[in-house]
Amino acid sequence: MNTVERFCQLCRKPVKFLRNLNLFPSIPRSTNHADLQNERISTRLLILLLFLSTATIIMYTSLIKANKIVDIGAPTFEVYSQLYITYSQTLTCPCTTISVDYKRFLNAEYTFHQVCSSIFVTDDWINHIAPSFENQPYDPPSFVWTGTNIFHSLSALCELSNKTVSESLTRFYSNQYISATITPSYLFQSQIQSMLDQFVSSTANNFLLSLQIVLDTNHANALLSAKQTNFLLVLAREYALIDIVPLSYDGCECGYSAQCIQTAGIYSYPNLTTVFSVTGQYVGCFPLESLLQSTLECFYRQACIDKLNFYIRHNSFMNVTALDSTLASRFFENSTIHELINKLMIEEWNQSIMYESYYNACKPISCT
Repeated sequence: MNTVERFCQLCRKPVKFLRNLNLFPSIPRSTNHADLQNERISTRLLILLLFLSTATIIMYTSLIKANKIVDIGAPTFEVYSQLYITYSQTLTCPCTTISVDYKRFLNAEYTFHQVCSSIFVTDDWINHIAPSFENQPYDPPSFVWTGTNIFHSLSALCELSNKTVSESLTRFYSNQYISATITPSYLFQSQIQSMLDQFVSSTANNFLLSLQIVLDTNHANALLSAKQTNFLLVLAREYALIDIVPLSYDGCECGYSAQCIQTAGIYSYPNLTTVFSVTGQYVGCFPLESLLQSTLECFYRQACIDKLNFYIRHNSFMNVTALDSTLASRFFENSTIHELINKLMIEEWNQSIMYESYYNACKPISCT
């Protein structure tokens, strides 16, 4: 017997052993060939499953990263930033101060519509357009008669919006952000931005609600406008009585609606012919109601302002510059004052959310 034959014989023994290996022998032992074959197949399946399970465990163990807990005391913001880049999924930094005022890490600024800083809301302009009542007839549709009230209302809306936003922002700053551990930057930025958006929306809604209550109260109580633009008091001398006569604007009667308006104009007397219509401006039952439905179109156009200036005061010209139509704005020239009020007269918000300031206020004692 040569070497090759011996080697083949040695190989046949383990093969034969494995082929006949039976870990599930029946009791008593069966001599049936089919039963023995099933028992051997079950044995081979068991060995295969054991092999695969062992291989899987070995592979998983070799690939998994062992977590090592490292405690870093009072890390600076720079150290924390580096740690977060590497260990964002497992990094935990308990805060020393769990509640932090918004004012510590948030700064919100706002810019009003340019009309609120223009000459049109100043006493100089309002006094300039004030009529000389010695020769001015009672004429509610005339811009000369109601113009001062309209611009007083516009000035008041700008001032009230500014005061409302300023006071609301002060209260908002006093709110506290609460977190037991440092909030990741992306989540912190998202949360604060969401809260700020909600603040802007709720402030505008509250302002509009208060304004609407005033308007509804005026109409519901049939309050008489100071310049009798909604009702006219007529003295019936023969009966010593005063009749209250509702005025109409373009067929709309103030007794039924406070929102009646018509285009504001300047008229010649005594024939009441229209000499100039003020683009975008309306007069109506109440100066505030008509202002809300008016636009600033005329005051974006120098020619319109100059004509208005001329017809109001022939002998007292005032140098007035139109609003700048080239300035970036989220409003249009023909946007109504009500549309401006819906946004609190604010052109844009600029907020700065300072994550590092929040981190320093939180003062984590350690990071793990």
